[in-house]
Amino acid sequence: MVVDIADPLRGGTRRNGRVSSATTTEITIDSATDLSVDTSENPKLSVVLANGLVETRNIGSINGAVVTVPVAFSQAPAANAPWLIQTDDIESQQFRVISVAENGDGVFGVSALKYNESIYNAVEQDLNLTQRDITNISAAPGSVSNLSLVEFLYEEGGTVRTGVDINWSSSVNNPALEFVVRYRLDDNNYEKLIIESPSVQIKGLKAGNLEVQVTPRTNIGRIGPVTTQVFELAGKTAIPDNVQNLTLEPLNYNSARLRWDETVDLDVKVSGKVHIRHSNLTDGSATWSNSTDLIAAIAGSATEATVPLLEGEYLVKFEDDGLRKSATETTIIVDQPVSQTFFGVKTQREDQLSTPFDGSKTDTTYDSTYDALILDSDGLTAGTGEYAFDSTLDLEAVYSLDLERRLVARGIYPTDLWDSRTDNIDTWQDIDGGVVDQVNAELYVRKTNDDPSSSPTYSAWQPLANGVLKARAFQFKAVLTHLIRRKTSLWTSWAIRRNSSNALSKAPQRLLAAHQPKLSRLPMRFLQALAVLEEQTARCPPSASHR
Repeated sequence: MVVDIADPLRGGTRRNGRVSSATTTEITIDSATDLSVDTSENPKLSVVLANGLVETRNIGSINGAVVTVPVAFSQAPAANAPWLIQTDDIESQQFRVISVAENGDGVFGVSALKYNESIYNAVEQDLNLTQRDITNISAAPGSVSNLSLVEFLYEEGGTVRTGVDINWSSSVNNPALEFVVRYRLDDNNYEKLIIESPSVQIKGLKAGNLEVQVTPRTNIGRIGPVTTQVFELAGKTAIPDNVQNLTLEPLNYNSARLRWDETVDLDVKVSGKVHIRHSNLTDGSATWSNSTDLIAAIAGSATEATVPLLEGEYLVKFEDDGLRKSATETTIIVDQPVSQTFFGVKTQREDQLSTPFDGSKTDTTYDSTYDALILDSDGLTAGTGEYAFDSTLDLEAVYSLDLERRLVARGIYPTDLWDSRTDNIDTWQDIDGGVVDQVNAELYVRKTNDDPSSSPTYSAWQPLANGVLKARAFQFKAVLTHLIRRKTSLWTSWAIRRNSSNALSKAPQRLLAAHQPKLSRLPMRFLQALAVLEEQTARCPPSASHR
């Protein structure tokens, strides 16, 4: 079965509707609104009769909503019967019905293919294929306006990717039926989309310049002006937002819980991290550059972490899967009152020994120019070095000690000149050298119940922040690290405190270390200072404040 359809959007004028009332020669249609028929173009009226047949008659005249035919229909069309008008300049579209399905409530679904009856003569008689003239729209559509783009991140297969929503406004006076969208990222090949709505979503992109071209097109293939605009996509290069609503809750005398709002950045939440640093400064002057890692970075989706409870300032940043961190650290200060009792027995400073820094060194060496312990060439290559404190703390009996780390750090660029930075500028984490976080220092402790002057068996080295350890003797060492591909420096200091009812030595120890330049690489210098072992017999609950 072949059906005729008059589409006002494609035809440019209304040519169909329902019969309001009729005789065999006068048909009153439902409305004359938007009805435009040129009687010189051989107009014809087709109507569905009561018996289900379609009859077509030439039109004699049209007066408002009344259409008169000179040759009467075989019977008067019933009210609400469909009608359709065709002329030589605007014909109906024809479709061949493939199937009809009833969906319930009087709704039918019709599947049909575009039909052209001239195809048979074209094949059998070698004639030209003719196309029906279904529209009087000859003008090209107007150009689109208000071309805009919204960038977003989405998760796919456990990976965060970049997508965009592109929107525009179609011309009001001469709207288009569809739009041809061409786009390319940087100098890649163009991709092409054909859509009917004035918006499109594109996924699988990355940082770069996205060129978008939108061309309006009519149903008969007439095209309008091309609107082109280039958008700069941040992709996953945008830095994460800062941590919000950071709070600290003491759990006991040596541990606490940090809490914060979940990140809104998908590339942090899916495969990023949360970094927590600490400085023993309590005056609000701590920065990311003068602090060190307190615990290992945790998953970016986390909203809390249990940390050692230390006096000083806690600093927290988000990091996305491209190693980009929040612009500004969020901090909270813990100010613990001075202990009620303090016993000092012995004082010892590493820098005031007859031979400064006379402890055991691994990939480190003392440099009198800096009056510092620096990484030697092997340490620079490996990115790490160690210094073992010169003396062992011997309690002469087994006691339980509450040890607390106090570590101060300051990262610097000692030779921060553009000409000195020879690596690819795309790998620089900052241009101004304001934030230095590619260096770190950690304090480690090991213990034994044996006499340290004989042949003791020590435990494995473990990081020291704070906590209660039970042993007779303790040894301490510092581990200095830097990320070799970055060019930074660090100044740090630390202190170790213990709680005990037995009088023990107070042994201030000082450690100064710095990286030296290596060929074209900017030196990464550690200035490690002031390791103090103190005794205190009481602690007061800490107080916390934000800045």
